[in-house]
Amino acid sequence: MNRTVLHFVLALAICLALTVTVSADTIVATYTGQSQAGGVEYSLNSGGSYTGTSAGFFTFNRTGGTFSLDPLGPGTPFLAFCIQLTQYVDSGTFDVVSLDLGRTPPPALGVLASKQIDKLFTLAFSGGLITDPVSNTVAQAIQIAIWEIAYESSGSLGTGGGTTQFKNAGASVLSTADGWLTTINGTAFGSYLPSQSLFAMNNPDHQDFVIQTQPGGATGDVPEPATLALVGVALLGLGVYRKRMANA
Repeated sequence: MNRTVLHFVLALAICLALTVTVSADTIVATYTGQSQAGGVEYSLNSGGSYTGTSAGFFTFNRTGGTFSLDPLGPGTPFLAFCIQLTQYVDSGTFDVVSLDLGRTPPPALGVLASKQIDKLFTLAFSGGLITDPVSNTVAQAIQIAIWEIAYESSGSLGTGGGTTQFKNAGASVLSTADGWLTTINGTAFGSYLPSQSLFAMNNPDHQDFVIQTQPGGATGDVPEPATLALVGVALLGLGVYRKRMANA
């Protein structure tokens, strides 16, 4: 094999090795209901009209999928929070993406909102862990604060003003949410480093959710066996090439 062909083969193998990765992460989950939940009314037109919904923990059973960072085995329940206000909650297959790509019609959450939600979890939970037991008031307030972050402009977060407003929640729910949102409004997020392993579960037909994995988890593509084989071929070819050059 001449030197030009060998260079081409090595370059091709390395390029393929770098581009072949596993398919997107997914979670197949069955919706089982709500816990620590209560009613609330929301407006998306600055208080012109209100629609009733329920805020709190949403519970699922993991029944399948390919999300390797999920610490839960099949059939194990897990907690989630809604991202959208205008989609129904249902079971199904969800794409797991970084939280900034969580869907809020029409745009995605974005990096700033994902950092704000991370800050919210740090304020609301002991150690920022979503499984920490909390009161009904706190669970409902967390969900309302997530909706406010998802739909309202940065710096103007608050349940009683702006385009997105809330009313008629349980006692102390809105004041608890507003306390966190005030802190979030005053946080400089330019240099903020997220402390939680938060992701979004997206489904094009119904509600998307915020979920959490084990502390310290991280996203990233995992090489397939084919990728590793291509890397091996590249390294082997490189070794042969060096040996030929040494003997030339």
